[in-house]
Amino acid sequence: MKKLLKVMSISLILMLNINMTVLANEPVAIVMPENIVDTSNHIYSYDEMVVDIALLKEKYPDKIEISSVGASVDGRAIHQVIIGNKNAKNAIYMQAAIHGREWMNSWILMESLEMCLDNWNNIAPHGVTYGEIFNNCCVYLLPMVNPDGVTISQFGLAGIRNESVRNNCLFMSGAKYPGLWKANANGVDLNRQFTVGWNSRMDVTAPASENYNGTAAFTEPEAQAMKYAMSQRNFVAGVAYHSMEGAIYWDVGQQGQLRERVQALALHCHNITGYRLAEASPVKGLEYNYMNIDKGIPTVCIETGTVACPLPYSQWKRLWRENQMMMVALAGCYQ
Repeated sequence: MKKLLKVMSISLILMLNINMTVLANEPVAIVMPENIVDTSNHIYSYDEMVVDIALLKEKYPDKIEISSVGASVDGRAIHQVIIGNKNAKNAIYMQAAIHGREWMNSWILMESLEMCLDNWNNIAPHGVTYGEIFNNCCVYLLPMVNPDGVTISQFGLAGIRNESVRNNCLFMSGAKYPGLWKANANGVDLNRQFTVGWNSRMDVTAPASENYNGTAAFTEPEAQAMKYAMSQRNFVAGVAYHSMEGAIYWDVGQQGQLRERVQALALHCHNITGYRLAEASPVKGLEYNYMNIDKGIPTVCIETGTVACPLPYSQWKRLWRENQMMMVALAGCYQ
């Protein structure tokens, strides 16, 4: 029955061709399943996430704000969800799926979002309600930064709608193995698009399914969208979800108070997930390099999973057990 309701909701949204701006301001009467984010499927697609965001906005109109911070190469909106009081004194930034094949982390953020909304009036581990926590520290979520890469990883190059973009991908290194795709639809690794150390390691010199830095920092529309998203607030903390090491990266050479703050954030994340604290990453130009060094925002990279990406569905229950309290626990630390 839940799947039937979800299908009916999806069909209505697609039939009406409702965009996110309309949904944000004019709630539409749609069929509402009891649990919106469905983790019983073996993949979590961009289209399903878009519908889930719309349904959550319909169900909790005064608790979340939704918007688009940009669009991908293939024209997919990059959605942002703010949970809680946008005018809260503190705000946290969280993103997932900057690499296409790491899409299971989008599921973590979306399932966490729904869990927090469903428990709004219940007592959180901090002794106050979830709602009180998010009133004092809201969270800005970018649950799927690289929707084109996710689509390629899940459905192959046929998932790219623009014929010219799709044809370009066909000739890139790695095109024979689309399930392993990390890059965007231009063949640029979005997590090597940031200014701090952008050109320090150039493993690949042409567009490919992974590890190509691009011709300069912030050339890609998805990276530009992230740059905009990071500039909206003076965030107290940032979390970038990746896979596949069961580790937390935090050391990018910060100094002084910033180093103390990011180390404390890493320890919080370790206590929540049980993941090991890792050594500094040898690759530069990454998002958490930029957030820490350029923006001065304590940010960690959390690597989920224990096997090669894309993580199999058998990993889901473990990932959820380890990360389900991350959103509310971190918000509770910055009251």
